[in-house]
Amino acid sequence: MENKIEVTTVRGKCPDGVTCPAIHALDITPDKLYVQGWIVTDPEVLEAIGAPPGEAVVAVPRSMLPEV
Repeated sequence: MENKIEVTTVRGKCPDGVTCPAIHALDITPDKLYVQGWIVTDPEVLEAIGAPPGEAVVAVPRSMLPEV
């Protein structure tokens, strides 16, 4: 029997529900949120942010987090 991971989309809407920026919660890791967005490849942006090896930087529309 296979256990299926339950995914809840916290924010994000698009017609197909797959190819748009979104923030997800998974039942197997309740202390984390997962951000789906466009991978940032601009070297200037990556250097400014200073993400260490093993981390990725993704961009999402500011409208997804109006409280920020």
